[in-house]
Amino acid sequence: MPDFIFFAHFLRRRAWLLLAAPILYGLVAFGWSQRLAPVYQAQAMLQVSPASLSSGDIGAIAASERLASTYAQIIVQPATLEATIARLSQNGAAPTWPLAVTAEPIRETQLIRLRVEGPSPAAAAQVADAVAQTFIETNRMRQVARFAASKTNLEQQMAALETQIKQEAAGSASSEVLSRLRQSLSALTASYETVRLAEAQASDNVTVVQPARASARPLRPRPLFNALAAAIVGLTMALAAALLLEALDDRLNSAERVTAAIALPVLATVGRSSGLDQSGLVISQAPHSAAAEAYRMLRANLRFTSLDRPLRTLSVVSAEPGEGKTTTAANLAVALAHAGQRVILVDADLRRPRLHTVFGVSNNLGLTTALLPDGGPLTAHLQPTAVPGLHLLTSGPQPPNPAELVGSERMVALLSDLRQAADVIVLDTPPVLAVADAALLAHASDATLLVVDAQGTRRRSAQRAMALLTTAGAHVVGAVLNRLPLPAGTYGQYYGPTAP
Repeated sequence: MPDFIFFAHFLRRRAWLLLAAPILYGLVAFGWSQRLAPVYQAQAMLQVSPASLSSGDIGAIAASERLASTYAQIIVQPATLEATIARLSQNGAAPTWPLAVTAEPIRETQLIRLRVEGPSPAAAAQVADAVAQTFIETNRMRQVARFAASKTNLEQQMAALETQIKQEAAGSASSEVLSRLRQSLSALTASYETVRLAEAQASDNVTVVQPARASARPLRPRPLFNALAAAIVGLTMALAAALLLEALDDRLNSAERVTAAIALPVLATVGRSSGLDQSGLVISQAPHSAAAEAYRMLRANLRFTSLDRPLRTLSVVSAEPGEGKTTTAANLAVALAHAGQRVILVDADLRRPRLHTVFGVSNNLGLTTALLPDGGPLTAHLQPTAVPGLHLLTSGPQPPNPAELVGSERMVALLSDLRQAADVIVLDTPPVLAVADAALLAHASDATLLVVDAQGTRRRSAQRAMALLTTAGAHVVGAVLNRLPLPAGTYGQYYGPTAP
């Protein structure tokens, strides 16, 4: 299931590329194919006959099959094609396009399949027939020339033998000598007839069994096929590019990536919220929204993480500034107060405090004044909020030495006093990688929550923050994936207000 979820998130993030590339490739291939001149193909069939008297002789048939393979090679040789062009030129039909001729023997037959391409069905068929006839005539002439030498030699021997027989008969030759000469003449005559018969059979051993036929549909281009093939190529390239982008993208923009990078469970996923004021208190301003429900889910999941270890103080940290830790701390504190708990929210970011702005209160008194030796009782520095059960301890005036102040014994004593005054203490700390304050506060807390910005936090930053927290001895219970873009309507309608 995690692999399926990761793949689903991957498809959603890269959908634009995975859809645009095949569509673009397909359209370009289709348009390019439409502009190409059509090419048609004609096909003719030739048969190579056995050269022996007995056409059913297995050896002769096997020889014909081997000969068909040889003839297929000869047909496509330049000499044959040049002779074909010359033949067509005599009739004023010379091809004006480069000849594309293929010939292949059909296995376990005496047939040769001849294919020719042309700009029209008629032109392709005409050239195919011309190639076939040219080869047949050339082959016949070749066979005639091959047997001519044998015939001439036999004719000369026969003429010489006849002259010798006449001379011997006119002289005193014995009948035995004449009989032997006549037998030799008969043997030569038989050989001559055999050569003549072989010449006749060999010269006509190739015939056209199927004249050239061309399909009315062009062989190429095939716009739809080319578009489909290009779309597949585009999809393949887009998938490769998407995987490369995914590998190069080190943002922690999914729960799976967060868990894989820092080995923490994601306790809540908070989507982007719109229509809120600068406070960002979505749980108060939009209690039925998906983001508000995410903070309530965070509240519930935190309880599950602290079944064996009481959670009285919780530090909310982030790796870098601007990743949403203050908004998370404020909304979580409100959610805990809504559950009936007494909550004190502490602004421990002494360098860039924001909680007094979020809740619209004064920052004249706060954490720094409570840590003074003559600061007075803790209650004098706490400020009530509009949320029942939630009190705020702002940062107070900015001190010259925040790290020394946060790491002092007075801070430890103050945290102890805060535990006595409330059920849960939520600390909004500085960024972990910016200053040492966050690690000190996390060490002093019962649990730490790491906020990850789905659009800004990088893998290496989160890992460095986790390393620092681990070195400090912090008990990091989980992460909050913040500002995750959610498809419209995925949660909003479900968590919308219901009728009374």
